[in-house]
Amino acid sequence: MAKTVNSNLIPAGGPNAAPVNGLKSNGHLRCATATFKATEALAAGDVIQLFELPPAVELVPALCTVHGQGAASATVTLKAGGVAFSSAIPIANAAKGVIDYAAVKSVEISSEAQMITAELGTAGMTVGNELVVNIVYKSNA
Repeated sequence: MAKTVNSNLIPAGGPNAAPVNGLKSNGHLRCATATFKATEALAAGDVIQLFELPPAVELVPALCTVHGQGAASATVTLKAGGVAFSSAIPIANAAKGVIDYAAVKSVEISSEAQMITAELGTAGMTVGNELVVNIVYKSNA
């Protein structure tokens, strides 16, 4: 028989006790989106400046995405102010459209505005390849 267990949001006061609201209501979710289309060939190690995030924001990694086109082994690493906050995210070559998705894997929080960049990894991008980055963050402002 299946067992039912409670999280820390269900009080021990019995079945009539009101659950605790687990939603964090402080702050506002925002999404910064950048689309980059290569107008020249880019090599491994090249950096694409995407946008600047305001100070004192908290990333929401599960909602951040990267879509792209590039060589079969191409990867990008997302950085905030030069510090990586994602692992190498693969972007594969496609004749049309967006073909890959990856979630940001770790978080950096800064008290200063941060330039978000994408550093090309194992291979570059050719003319016409596209990179779309969506960074969702919580701002308390």
